[in-house]
Amino acid sequence: MNLSMRLPFFPLFLFVVPLVLLSCARLEEPTHYPTLSEPVRAVLLQLPEADVQQRVDLRIAPELEQRLAALRTEQIRELIDYIVIGDVNQDRRPRSAIHALVLLARPPAPALRRAQLAGAIGDAVADGRVSRVTREFLVGQLRFLGGREAVDVLARALQDGELAEPAIVALLEMEEGLIGEHERLETLQTAYRRSHGSRRATLLRALGRLGDRSLLREFRQDAESTNIEIREAALDAIAAAGDPADGSRLLHALARATPATRLQAENRYVIFIDRIGRDDPEAGINLSREFFRRAYLDQRGQAAAGALRVLADLQGPDALDQIGAALQSHDPDLRAAALEIAARMPGQDVTRYWVEIVNNLEEAELRATILHLLAARGDRLALACVERSQRDPDPAVRQAAAHAASRLHGETAIALVDQAGATEIPITQPDLKQTLSARLQTEPDPERRTVVLLDELARATQPGEKGTILGLLAREGGDAALSAVRGALIDPDPAVREAATRALAEWPDARPTPDLLAVARGEDEERLRLIALRGAVRLVDRDPRLPAASKLAWYDEGMRIAWRAEERHQILASMQQVKDLAALRRTAQWLDDPATATQAATAALRIAAELSPSERAEARQTLERIARMEDPELRREALRLQGR
Repeated sequence: MNLSMRLPFFPLFLFVVPLVLLSCARLEEPTHYPTLSEPVRAVLLQLPEADVQQRVDLRIAPELEQRLAALRTEQIRELIDYIVIGDVNQDRRPRSAIHALVLLARPPAPALRRAQLAGAIGDAVADGRVSRVTREFLVGQLRFLGGREAVDVLARALQDGELAEPAIVALLEMEEGLIGEHERLETLQTAYRRSHGSRRATLLRALGRLGDRSLLREFRQDAESTNIEIREAALDAIAAAGDPADGSRLLHALARATPATRLQAENRYVIFIDRIGRDDPEAGINLSREFFRRAYLDQRGQAAAGALRVLADLQGPDALDQIGAALQSHDPDLRAAALEIAARMPGQDVTRYWVEIVNNLEEAELRATILHLLAARGDRLALACVERSQRDPDPAVRQAAAHAASRLHGETAIALVDQAGATEIPITQPDLKQTLSARLQTEPDPERRTVVLLDELARATQPGEKGTILGLLAREGGDAALSAVRGALIDPDPAVREAATRALAEWPDARPTPDLLAVARGEDEERLRLIALRGAVRLVDRDPRLPAASKLAWYDEGMRIAWRAEERHQILASMQQVKDLAALRRTAQWLDDPATATQAATAALRIAAELSPSERAEARQTLERIARMEDPELRREALRLQGR
């Protein structure tokens, strides 16, 4: 259920995929790393300057592989200790060396090599003298290593307040074959049973992502906790588990939600009905239809959009009446969701449904909206309706019809004969996506997959084709793909710019954040600005490699750009995941704004709960301000944290 984003300016890009090769090309200056032992220095001098610490497809030159394999445990630790010096000097070679060691120790490499490396990493992770940023990097590398040895180190890291979150990310993202699903779940469950405070909330969210039902009794107990963060995380885990018995509990929590937490509670209930629908479609249809009706009447656009997506997934064309109602809403989120759902719903019967509505509608604005929808569907069955609408008395309808006619006339129709042997069905964008996806599955080399997509993008002439390819490039990631998608932000066609924005919003790391914020700052269309801003926040949230200071800087920029309270609430909820005084000060800045005060207070309290006693003393002024607010629950928590 993602919404996603146009750069005002960006240089022309080259369709070139750089080959990242750990080669034997030596640095020109032989005096590098004078304090390191000869074996470690020799390894670093053979590494490229490129940052390759997240690549799993590296080709390691034979001579370098031999040098890496010959490193002893104390020399690996020497490399680890040098990471922080490398970071200060913007030298990524020490990190790349550790990453290369990890790749060489992955199965089917000998277990002894894996045990040696996991042991060295485990000792460094447990050593409080090693910097936090280095320990977080090492924990993240364990997801590439895999095996029982890596899982044991991650299990210990889960007990460390600073490392619990990166350890969870490593466990959840570890590839199949490197860890069994039972082992992954059991490790998280064991850590959860031993946890408390913010770490317990983090583990609850992880178990919720896995849809674990075996600990529902404990989840329900935590849902009654006096700790706000644990209570909210437990409700999230309960929703993801999807036990029908918990429906009333989640609705009760929704009824009790404050303005600041209502959106989270609504999203949680949508996740719950989606999970119910996977097990019992009829029950899911009934719950989503009722929740859509309530949210629509209460003018809760995002909640109604979520319920509508679940309903459309379960009912298909039988949900068209609800989609039609959503298109008439004044809420931009709900209208955008309805358009997206209707555009991707297959079948000529669906096209006929929208054509009939256009032919019978009196409201010009809605006619124009549905004409844009018919353009996005790309089905020539709508051509007669579109051409007739070009003579409409309303200028907005004529403009929408002209755009749709251009799109539909430009499609390349490929005749597919159905079983009756008579119907011509045009191939539309979903078919292009399916064809390219199937082709990419046969290509194991990620760089080659990117080249294939860039070649297709260079040949594409229709906006829909370009949008499909841009979305596939987002899945691949990488520098060349990112350059191509960034370049599409200045395409003259608005549909291509939107597709590029959405692709950047789904990027596998946070590098497109400045691009998305530029769209949110400079785009004229509000809907696209919302997609860009939310996408930027989401990228920052889920990139575990971003330091806390960088995350806060991006959140600050997002708060400056945000023009609606809903997005500021979202960013404040993200800020509370950074557990330090700097984050507390950022949230406190928004206590004086009535539109954000409650959410800012909630975030500040959750941060303060994880601070050390000395840090909490610095937070006293903020806690005293919250203790004077009207919300009794916030007051109680602020007083509790002050020891009163």
